[in-house]
Amino acid sequence: MAIKVFNSQVYSNPYQKLLYTAIESRYQLASGSLSQAITLQRLHKHSLYHIHWEESLFARCTTTARAVRVRQEYVRKLKHYVALGGKVIWTLHNVKPHEWRFVQTLVSLRKELAALSHRILVHNQTALSTLQAQTGLTSLSTVRVLPHPAYFDVYEPADQTIALAGRPPKHPRMLLHFGLVRAYKGIPDLVQKLPEEFMVAHQLTLHICGKPVRADSFLNDLLAQTQSRSDIKYSLDNVPVAEVAELLRSHAGLILPYHKVLTSGVAILALTLGVPIVAPDTSAMRELFPESSYILLFNPRSTKDLRRAVLTLVDMSAETRMRIAQDCIKKALAIRPELISKILGEIYDELLGLTGGNEGHSSITAIHAPFVDIFPNETPISLQDQRQASRDRIAPQHLPPLLFRLISEDMAMVINETKSDSAALSNQHLAVEFAIATLASNVTRSTVSADLILNNTKKDVNKFTIEQARLDGAYAVRLYKNIMSALETADDKADTADAGDK
Repeated sequence: MAIKVFNSQVYSNPYQKLLYTAIESRYQLASGSLSQAITLQRLHKHSLYHIHWEESLFARCTTTARAVRVRQEYVRKLKHYVALGGKVIWTLHNVKPHEWRFVQTLVSLRKELAALSHRILVHNQTALSTLQAQTGLTSLSTVRVLPHPAYFDVYEPADQTIALAGRPPKHPRMLLHFGLVRAYKGIPDLVQKLPEEFMVAHQLTLHICGKPVRADSFLNDLLAQTQSRSDIKYSLDNVPVAEVAELLRSHAGLILPYHKVLTSGVAILALTLGVPIVAPDTSAMRELFPESSYILLFNPRSTKDLRRAVLTLVDMSAETRMRIAQDCIKKALAIRPELISKILGEIYDELLGLTGGNEGHSSITAIHAPFVDIFPNETPISLQDQRQASRDRIAPQHLPPLLFRLISEDMAMVINETKSDSAALSNQHLAVEFAIATLASNVTRSTVSADLILNNTKKDVNKFTIEQARLDGAYAVRLYKNIMSALETADDKADTADAGDK
């Protein structure tokens, strides 16, 4: 009999259903309250309570004082549930509430959830830094990266999705903003950055398609401000499921103007369908999309770069469109629903002390296989080949955490001040850059060449190996320390050899 997994919040979108695609014989998605989870725990002595979109807890609160009381009562009951032996899973979805209400109260709640949860799930590496910044979590031993599943077989059969990906659009100069129309998505800002004179000059139109969540004042103002613009088309209603895929493929591509998000369902949908998307150049988007589509990422602080990305989209060749589509499909297949579902099932199994069913322990085994001898060749290989080797060995959802990016932005964190030798200092910079370039695929603009690394380290760095490690902060720290240790050993030997020569 399938175990009910009470989800704190269940929405009608396909996301949660996809999570149970491959494990429904063992785990049943259930919409239930914390009180129901407590009752189930008392009866059966083992249960799971999965927290999603915790900001919904404050949906009916009108004052901060009320939100604080709701949080306190919820945490009290959650502690009681844990004391009874219940297992808590929390998925971090957003940076902040979409409507930006009771932010500080939410951060306080997240700190408490981080302490109480047996497993914390994030969709990408970018979310790890957000999690740590907001909760102060020092150990990531309870954290797992569980990517948002792709939307294969949701809007159309997967075979059809793959077959039609990359075909020329019916409306090659029409941009599509798709999804629920909400204030946080930045539509007013988008129409200002793409003024009528720009759109008309390049024969462009913008199609804003989706149902408003509510009659927000921003939408009324937006409609009033753009009523005379012939370059903007509105379709403010739900799109039938059977028409979604074709709608997206019929446009030049999607446009995603908002950037303060960790995960975007629309971005995942574009990836699944192989539809090009103009999106903000953030670490989350670089982690999600293939490198061939990076030409469509724009600096969210630059109107000029947004326009550059839009023109790149509408003017791209058929060959480029096809290459991006194929690369997107490959990335989407790596997060296909059945694989992500199996991984979630194994996380549940682990918490309940179960061996699991035949649905697949191979998923976890493959992902957590030891990353040993990643550069096996005796002769030096190019940095480009090293990057490709790392991508072939490491699953996209299990790349090293963003600590590498943070280190690269603040070299003072890793420079050994006791060393005065300029070559040793250069080696440390190069070690960090080497780790970023070869392992963190979301950083692709390294200027360091393999020859420069070899010249400065005086050793062949291709023999570095990577220990198997959990997806936590220690992964990045340990890898960095291993590289630094190897470089220091090389420097010591080189200094010894120099001293001998003298």
